[in-house]
Amino acid sequence: MKHIQQQVHSTPISSTTKPHPATDHTNLFKYKPFMLQELDEYVFRIRDVEKIRGKGDFRLPQQYISTHTLLIIAEGSGLLTREHERVRVQSQSVYWFAPGSTLGLRSWGRKGLSIYLLRFDCYRETNAGQELVQEQASLRGNEEKGRQQPQEHDHPNTYMKRNSEPAQSMDEMQGGKDERIQTWDCPISGTWLLPICEELYTHWHAETTGSRTRANGLFLQLLCDLHGQEQVEEGDASMKLQRTRVYIEQHYREPLTLEQLAEMAGLSRNYYVSLFKKQYGESVVHYITHLRMEHARRLMANPELRLRDIAHQIGYNDEFYFSRKFKQETGITPSAYIRNHTRKLASYDPITTGYLLALGVMPYAAPLHPKWTAHDEKRYAANIPVHLNVQRATMHWQNNLDILRRCAPEWIIAPDHISDHEKELLQQIAEVYYIDSSARTWKQQLFQLATTLGSQAEQNAKVWLNEYHQQVQPIRERLEQSWMKQQERIAFARYWKGNFYSCYFSEAAYMLRDDLGMSLLHLTPDEVEDEGMPLSAEHLAKRNIDRLLLLVCQESETLQHWRELQSDSIWLSLRAVQQQTLHVLPSDPWRDRSPEAYKRMALDLDTRLQQTLKR
Repeated sequence: MKHIQQQVHSTPISSTTKPHPATDHTNLFKYKPFMLQELDEYVFRIRDVEKIRGKGDFRLPQQYISTHTLLIIAEGSGLLTREHERVRVQSQSVYWFAPGSTLGLRSWGRKGLSIYLLRFDCYRETNAGQELVQEQASLRGNEEKGRQQPQEHDHPNTYMKRNSEPAQSMDEMQGGKDERIQTWDCPISGTWLLPICEELYTHWHAETTGSRTRANGLFLQLLCDLHGQEQVEEGDASMKLQRTRVYIEQHYREPLTLEQLAEMAGLSRNYYVSLFKKQYGESVVHYITHLRMEHARRLMANPELRLRDIAHQIGYNDEFYFSRKFKQETGITPSAYIRNHTRKLASYDPITTGYLLALGVMPYAAPLHPKWTAHDEKRYAANIPVHLNVQRATMHWQNNLDILRRCAPEWIIAPDHISDHEKELLQQIAEVYYIDSSARTWKQQLFQLATTLGSQAEQNAKVWLNEYHQQVQPIRERLEQSWMKQQERIAFARYWKGNFYSCYFSEAAYMLRDDLGMSLLHLTPDEVEDEGMPLSAEHLAKRNIDRLLLLVCQESETLQHWRELQSDSIWLSLRAVQQQTLHVLPSDPWRDRSPEAYKRMALDLDTRLQQTLKR
């Protein structure tokens, strides 16, 4: 064990071994947003400036970024989640997010965090005038079009148009990574950052003539200073540490030594080891091991690869040493892991993943993302060898098909609302079972799938449903003694880009009515509830709602509208707002439509009920 802590590879290196002097490390961290590389060719306009002071155990929920965004850490330290990556952040640092990326943040420790979020548009001059820039630059400097918004943020009752995109490498696709969605880290040297941010924030919210023009001028100054930050002497330890981390992510399959990485950072070995753990919350050795084991799980999707082949491909010369490390990391041996995944069932949609999990079946491939499938990504990602992209309904569905062709599942479980063309392509890969949307209830759908998968799945379905009913029955009884006994007018709605939409016919609403016995209020004036009709705060005020269950889309434009709504006089006049009977529901699980999600919805509602009764 002592040897492994000293050298990050599987075989000893002689004392004469040198780091790789021919390798050029200088460009590993040079990526910059293309608008900063060519600052004079673009026009910038602020859309919103938000300052957040989060005390104690502060959390910023994972949200979708629909416009260019700068996250500035003013005080404190925390853990930043961007796409599938989690990084430690500290004060005096800036993070740039392109449209189409995702952002989540929590404080590190109990000191809290103070941050600024600067949202802005970028325009390019063309012959026809100014054109809104939505492209992101790749690591190779090529400009590509940004992702469309995912299905969750489209109109409530429509699906996004699907687009064809070039395939990525197997490693990138299985890891759920998209190289085109870029973020940029910039540790700041000097004390200039926070004063300019505070002045910018003050002018933006001053509401006096010319104040926002002043704010935009300060924003341009900030961008110029960030552009010049590249020329700062590269003596900042955090920046050097990040360079080595990027290098590790690109070269973790190669023999790496702590001495080599420390020399790359220009630090002593012991100081480098200590600083890395402080910055990222884990040792260098464990970080490399984690990357290797993630890659190993993906390689195990190929039945033609032997353990020896897998060990060599991830940087271990000794397959027995690899087996010991794998068991230390996952709790089971590689052979046992492969046996547990011999029935290669692929889930083609987050909803179908929930059905399989309720039946005790761990999918071999499934869509995972820290925002749209936060619960499954956190709990099951390590046990699912192949990760599909969650945003299948937009441009990524063809990439997901390519992943499935490579991992060759025996069965694919998919929703039946996908296009005929997509179904045809899926059926060329493997036998496909479609969740029957015409079934009367989700419980029927669960049993239909269980019958297809066999007797063990049928037994698991009965056990799961019995546990579900035992869980929801006491919740229903408590509801009958509280909310329903008071004959409250309860509404269920969704807030998206400045408008409300009824959720009366959503799958979650069916669970509330059928399993918990709740009577929900119709929100639209038509005889047939129209979930596609945008509703205003004035309309909600006229409905005299006693209790409002509300889903607020975690998307930057919607969240801006939501903040503005908090000071709106009509919104503040709503009975549910005045009586503090407004329940803002999290997207996970309330936007999910699977058995596992319904169980968590019931628990979440019960928690909110108990909090209400205490008031």
